[in-house]
Amino acid sequence: MRLVAVEETPSLKFTVLLELISMPNEFESELDDDQTFQWSHAHLWVSPEQRGNITAVFKNQIDWIPLSLGSVRPTQGRTFAIAQVCGGTQRFNAMNFLTDRHSEREEIMSNGRLLSQAEKFQ
Repeated sequence: MRLVAVEETPSLKFTVLLELISMPNEFESELDDDQTFQWSHAHLWVSPEQRGNITAVFKNQIDWIPLSLGSVRPTQGRTFAIAQVCGGTQRFNAMNFLTDRHSEREEIMSNGRLLSQAEKFQ
């Protein structure tokens, strides 16, 4: 797993989180993950599908993103996009996991914990 910082134009910076098997050293980012999330204007997360879900390494990277940096969330005020690379019958499972994971993190931020299904529909 590599966190790659890509500057597309002088006025817009992207954080691209990619799951790659191998990457040449010239493309490795020297930035710390937290610094990269603060540095970027937009996030693009791309994941392959593995056994109907995102890879364990990609999930671990998402879990290590801090819920907040001071009083600001890492994705607050930034354009955010997710994509997956896969095919076959389970092609949307990785995308569903990423959107559900984001919803869970938002729920923890607002309620301090995950709510039960009964609590959500009261």
